[in-house]
Amino acid sequence: MYLHIQLAICKYDSLTLLQKCSLNPVYIENIKRTFELDLKRMLRLFNLIGSVPRNEENDPLSPLLQSEEEYKSETTKSDSTEKQNTELANSGSTKESNCKVCNFKTACWKCWNFLKDRYGLLLAILSAFTFATMSIIVKVLVQTLDPLQVIPISLIVTTIGSLCFVWQQRVSLPTSCTDYIWLFLSGVTLTSNTFCTVYSLSFIDAGNAVTILYTSVMLAGFSSWLILKEPLRLREFCFAFLALLGVVFVSHPSFVFGKDQMDTSDKENTLIGVGFSLGGAFSISLQYTFVRKQSQLGIHSLFSLFFNSTVAVIIGAVAVIASGKWIEPTFVEASLAMLCSCVYFVGQCALYLALKVEKVTLVTITLTIDIVFTFLMQYLLLHIASTWTSYVGALLIITACIGISI
Repeated sequence: MYLHIQLAICKYDSLTLLQKCSLNPVYIENIKRTFELDLKRMLRLFNLIGSVPRNEENDPLSPLLQSEEEYKSETTKSDSTEKQNTELANSGSTKESNCKVCNFKTACWKCWNFLKDRYGLLLAILSAFTFATMSIIVKVLVQTLDPLQVIPISLIVTTIGSLCFVWQQRVSLPTSCTDYIWLFLSGVTLTSNTFCTVYSLSFIDAGNAVTILYTSVMLAGFSSWLILKEPLRLREFCFAFLALLGVVFVSHPSFVFGKDQMDTSDKENTLIGVGFSLGGAFSISLQYTFVRKQSQLGIHSLFSLFFNSTVAVIIGAVAVIASGKWIEPTFVEASLAMLCSCVYFVGQCALYLALKVEKVTLVTITLTIDIVFTFLMQYLLLHIASTWTSYVGALLIITACIGISI
């Protein structure tokens, strides 16, 4: 029995080690009190207090040898102590669960603030995704429809939608003849841009066509220098050369990379498609310049979008009817054409809103993700894998776009 008492004493001394842990101090104190009461009961039960040899100075049992009244009073507190321990344990688990909920709410709030602060960039990413989707849809349509027929259909929703926005926001109409001249010029460039883009997609892969079209960012600097007399910086020449190098990689000319197993007809189609893409890039650069001039004249961008798309639809419809190449599309073709038109309108709206809340530099850089989206969807949906030279050319052109925008 003496050994049992010594073991109890060792357990009692070990309670001091709990104080070094990260537990609740109140919880530790309650455990200690409960243990003391149990030890007193055991000593009195066996009537061994007088027979146990003790050192009064260092004996840990000395504080436990209290009067009978103190023993009874503390005995009545044992039940309440156990209840308190249970409540503390339950409160600890409750606090832990509440802490997890608070951490989740905090994470959601931080995520919401981040998205709110980057609202413009998210719109730019959406615009890039819609433009890539439109390129893939057009690539599918030109396999069965004439490219001239795709042009007016792809812009009809943009014309109607932009007209609704102009009416809803009560946009003031231009009054001078000079304003309408600049509007007509930008409408013609939108028509030529759409024409070249659609025809380039009928000759080369969508990824290569979109990659070359983004050289318009470099060409816009030269067109602004020629037409608007804006200064032209040296680094724009450097990045323009880098973009030209990217075009060379995409076009993969035989006089640079040597002869390969590609058929002569495929090489001719590639060169024709690259030529149309460069023509589209030049048209886009002119359109950037004309729209910039319109903003200087105070013309609202929504009215500019409506006027440009209207001119493009009229010219495209007249061209396809005059050429006699209009054929009645099937239900699938008509559905894809309307989807293409809707996607293009959504992309234009997202780009318009992004430019209102975000810097032009960041929006321009973000739009280059369009190239990545196009290559990815081309591989996943159309099962077309591009060569390594196309990826290198795309990387060079993306670098040039980012560099000239900073």
